[in-house]
Amino acid sequence: MKTKKILLIVIALLAVTACKKSNQATGPTKTTVDVYVVGYAIAGNGAEIAVYWKNGKIIRLSDSLSNSRAYGIAVQGNDVYAVGYTHDATYSVVKAIYWKNGVGTFLDGGPRSSSATSIALQGSDVYIGGESSDINGNSFATYWKNGVATMLPPRSVGSFVTSIAINGSDVYFAGGTVFDVNGHFVASYWKNGGPPVALQLLNGAISSTTTGIAVNGADVYVAGNSLIDVVSGTTHTIRYVATYWKNGVATQLTDTTSNNFTNSIATNGADVFVVGSTHTSAKGNSIATYWKNNVPVQLVDASPSSGAYGIAFNNTDVYVVSFEAMNTVSGVIIWKNGVPSQLSNVNGKSIYASQIVVVSH
Repeated sequence: MKTKKILLIVIALLAVTACKKSNQATGPTKTTVDVYVVGYAIAGNGAEIAVYWKNGKIIRLSDSLSNSRAYGIAVQGNDVYAVGYTHDATYSVVKAIYWKNGVGTFLDGGPRSSSATSIALQGSDVYIGGESSDINGNSFATYWKNGVATMLPPRSVGSFVTSIAINGSDVYFAGGTVFDVNGHFVASYWKNGGPPVALQLLNGAISSTTTGIAVNGADVYVAGNSLIDVVSGTTHTIRYVATYWKNGVATQLTDTTSNNFTNSIATNGADVFVVGSTHTSAKGNSIATYWKNNVPVQLVDASPSSGAYGIAFNNTDVYVVSFEAMNTVSGVIIWKNGVPSQLSNVNGKSIYASQIVVVSH
């Protein structure tokens, strides 16, 4: 009898233990990653169509009745925002536009042309950067907050916004504006719509422009290109030099033997990444390149010419999107940790990309 009681107790304990085990997780929760790329594609009739790709699937944002391009993208929850421009039916006016989940809304850009280049989200507020015009057709650096346009000071003709970064309650706009009497542009940024902060010119540079901005803590990083007058005897040659600035101080990424460009900048922890293109001295072809803490990494495949346009991260994974000239058409490649995968196109025509965003769930 006593033996039976002990046996029953053991069985009961085993049952409770099994029940507890069945309620426990069997492994770590899996994380899914969505990869978004924004750009434009060439339609069958030759028109440019604003598009984006989600996990390799192409999604059209406009029709082929007029030209349109998309330059910036942002994702918040289930909402996908893209910005760019589209022509009117007569191709005489270019209008800034943003799309939310594929539905387009024109931005007030003044009486003439306008264009949107970048977008950033801060809670329920939507910030869009670009340029808009006055009645005389002069363009000015502009941002839109929830659709309301503001021209950035000092309202110099030809100024523009290339990118936006948000850090807490502060909003930064990178762009270019005229800072000298000769009308040369100087790479600059605006913080919260205040006066522009001019960025240091490299030695020999006659002007500079921006291509991207990132803020990490108290540090402001801006990518751009410097135009340097290379003098050899009586010969003057203008070279584009890949450049970035940390808190206004310039770092030269490439030499002046050929033209080299940046297209974007981002930080991942303590690391600073700049993306763009470098040129080979032998053939002059451009090669998609990113710099990690000033050290170049070339993304080489079979294409004769390429350039990197955007970068994003998922923990330690590095995603780069590049434009590739492939014989008679142009393609887009996503590089994940240096491994390429090609995006789909439309009717075998060319496609182009400008930014990549990675969202993990």
